[in-house]
Amino acid sequence: MDNKNCQYNNCQDDFPDEDLSNASTSTLLKKIKALEKQCNQYQKLLHQVDDYRKKINESRKEIRRERNRYERLNSELETKNQELINLLNKVDQFKDDIKQKNIELRRERRKMERLNIKLEQNNNELEKKNNELKELTEKLTLMARTDPLTKLNNRGYFHDQLKALFNISVQDNSEMACILFDIDKFKLLNDNYGHQQGDEVLIEISYVITTYSMANAVCARYGGEEFVILLPNTSFSLAIEQAEQLRKAINDFSFTNVFDPKNPLTVTVSLGVSARQELGIKTEEELVSLSDKALYWAKDHGRNQVCGYSEDIS
Repeated sequence: MDNKNCQYNNCQDDFPDEDLSNASTSTLLKKIKALEKQCNQYQKLLHQVDDYRKKINESRKEIRRERNRYERLNSELETKNQELINLLNKVDQFKDDIKQKNIELRRERRKMERLNIKLEQNNNELEKKNNELKELTEKLTLMARTDPLTKLNNRGYFHDQLKALFNISVQDNSEMACILFDIDKFKLLNDNYGHQQGDEVLIEISYVITTYSMANAVCARYGGEEFVILLPNTSFSLAIEQAEQLRKAINDFSFTNVFDPKNPLTVTVSLGVSARQELGIKTEEELVSLSDKALYWAKDHGRNQVCGYSEDIS
């Protein structure tokens, strides 16, 4: 209302007193209506201004809200940026750590490769030593069981086999035979031709034994000029046949005369045979003992013959 009055007062200033006194009533009314219309327009403009002012105030509030939101977002963005920077720094540090670890890993890998090469060399050397040790062990085992002159099994190995095979024979209820023999008049041969000739005869008799013995036979030099053969799973009669075949082979063999190669020597042997089941033998010692008794009976009754043990010669 103050504004309206102010505007009306301003309108009155536009008409001087001398004009009003001379104007007609109709003219005055027209002016008043024109003024009212102008005042209405002013009021509308004022309302519009108020509306604009309100909108401006709302816009300002909205701008402030948006500015605050922007500031918050900007602050959050800065925080996120800082976090991202920190994360990137950590990633860079992690990359550096990985790079260092890779360097250490390559160093360790090279070290491992050198160790593997060295280990392989050591393994090869160890395998070589093991093979050498195995060969040496086999040689020593063979030497321990072998007679150095004749290359037959020695007496110690014979007794080990005798015990083992005798036990198997008892457990399996199978037959087992033994042939014991020695060279006839071997002392006389040594006295007449010397020990070199005697050794040659022993070597060649060993060759005949391994050539004519059965596949499952265990042959050994028993001592001096004595030899022994174990025959597992062999009957008494078959063992006597084997002994006779061996006697004939030795008798027919031309033994080397070391002093006169053109005149070979003839050598004979006497053989004694026993069998576990056939003779009711209880121990391995008895098996050899009865073969020995049969051997001496053959020697005492003309030599160069096979004698199977029986109670008649005990």
